[in-house]
Amino acid sequence: LSSPMKIVHLFPLYKVKNCDNRFCPYNQEVSVAIAAMQRARENAKNATVTLATSVFTEDGDAVPSDFVRLPNLTRSTQSEYQLDKKLPFINDLFDNLRSSPDFSTYDFVIYTNGDIVVHESFYDTVASIIAKHRNDAFTINRLTVAKGGGEIGKKGSFELYTALDLDFIYKLPGIKHSGYDCFVMKREIFEQIKMGDIFLGYPPIAPIIMLQLESLAERFKKIPAYNGTQGATFHLGGVGKWYKKSIRNSKYTKINSENAYDLREMWSAHCTFSINPNKLTKTRKLYVANNKFCKRLGDRFGNRMKLPTGEPRKQGRP
Repeated sequence: LSSPMKIVHLFPLYKVKNCDNRFCPYNQEVSVAIAAMQRARENAKNATVTLATSVFTEDGDAVPSDFVRLPNLTRSTQSEYQLDKKLPFINDLFDNLRSSPDFSTYDFVIYTNGDIVVHESFYDTVASIIAKHRNDAFTINRLTVAKGGGEIGKKGSFELYTALDLDFIYKLPGIKHSGYDCFVMKREIFEQIKMGDIFLGYPPIAPIIMLQLESLAERFKKIPAYNGTQGATFHLGGVGKWYKKSIRNSKYTKINSENAYDLREMWSAHCTFSINPNKLTKTRKLYVANNKFCKRLGDRFGNRMKLPTGEPRKQGRP
């Protein structure tokens, strides 16, 4: 018999000041997400799972004892931009994992946002997708469920769900979400991902990751929550804080967009801006039709680069 697949799940945890006693030292989302990952790891039958994180020095005591603690993060939006909020750069987390002693032993890497709750069968679901479809990279969309008692969006007081409510959370009715916050990839692909100075918490993170996955992977797949993975991942509550219009949020998003633009040599290498769709094969046409990330970057920066809107360039993994 072959040995179980080795998976490392990189998760960006952090402490919260003045935390609610029910969730300390985290907020609700991180607290429930960590408990869910631990439960799913214990339930995994077809994969050996390592949970890993990299945090700021002051957050070290918040790392669970069963997580691999990678080297501390040394840069932040405070140190680099003198902003009030201290946010990490995603590439620093990635680099700390890539340089860890055991990195070469992992078959696949999972990265999820800090507010994603996984089902207790999540890692076996991932292993099953890989074994059945031979995908070397894929994403799984989430279901958005209520943060507490009552329906999503329903007004009125209710008790927030905690880590003790996972059984109930897994059974909640959810809303299908089209965003990307759960990324699975072979270790060899993860080694090539470049995120520059893009920091966590504000867009555009997903487009930068997605266009690289679609270009580098040989068998990439976007798996919606309703396509064989119903209830694989969850998000408590709806719109993120970054979506709310405010001067502060606009400032953070603007800086992150500038950082994305600074990566233009990388993402333009994965996209083409002069492709003739009439010369595309049927498979290639389907690929272009289903890819929106090169186009999204082209729409945002095309005039600045004096280029038309972009379409993907399929390279394949070296």
